[in-house]
Amino acid sequence: MSSVEDEDRGVDVGAARQFFLDREARRRTRREAGRLHWLQRTRDAVRRIAPSCAGVRSVYIYGSLVQPGRFRPDSDIDVAVESDGPESESAFWRALERELGRDVDVRPLEGRIAEAAVRGGEWIYAGEGARPNQQHSPGLGDDRGDL
Repeated sequence: MSSVEDEDRGVDVGAARQFFLDREARRRTRREAGRLHWLQRTRDAVRRIAPSCAGVRSVYIYGSLVQPGRFRPDSDIDVAVESDGPESESAFWRALERELGRDVDVRPLEGRIAEAAVRGGEWIYAGEGARPNQQHSPGLGDDRGDL
């Protein structure tokens, strides 16, 4: 249909386009507010739980939760953990998922996961025995770009 035909039918294409743009801006704003809410809840939960989980030395949040515009209502929360082993990770994972009431994907801080977490994540907990990281300190919450 041409714009002339739209005008004949009373369709204001410019107004429709603006309506769509405004609606999308509101949607993005709501999604970002949700992301920031879950990011803060996750930070707080990790800082409460990690010290009581023996063997958990270091925790990063990475993935869509730390990337503006990427986190969705159905996203899980990606966490990388440096620990003494699977038992420590498992106890931490169960406690964190129970606390948040949301799916949490806990992975060992090694290999490609470690690269992604260190490069694009947020280091939020360093317990006893955590290895120093020359790139940043826990809790800064800085944005280091996309994964």
